[in-house]
Amino acid sequence: MFREVAATEPEAPPPYSRDWAERSGRETLREAAERHLVAIDIVEAREGDVILFAYDRASPAKHCAILTASIQLADARMIHAHDRLPVAEVAVAGWWRRRARYAFSFPDA
Repeated sequence: MFREVAATEPEAPPPYSRDWAERSGRETLREAAERHLVAIDIVEAREGDVILFAYDRASPAKHCAILTASIQLADARMIHAHDRLPVAEVAVAGWWRRRARYAFSFPDA
């Protein structure tokens, strides 16, 4: 579907491994997001914005989701996919809120 809308990916992703973010020690997902999206304050994130999550305080962000309801709402929601699970819309509840590290909006959105 992405290729039907945008024709090509904006850049080729690097090879994937389970520890891709930890090996470099850099915020590679955040860096990629900064090249294509507009950084915003997490508390300002609303539906359609992208949130990046870190699984713990010592690790770089390596998971992302698209909000379907503003992060400011008690019932904020997001669409994401997780290991061996289908794409799903879920609540941005305590566990996820504590791990939200960066937020981005799409340019011209």
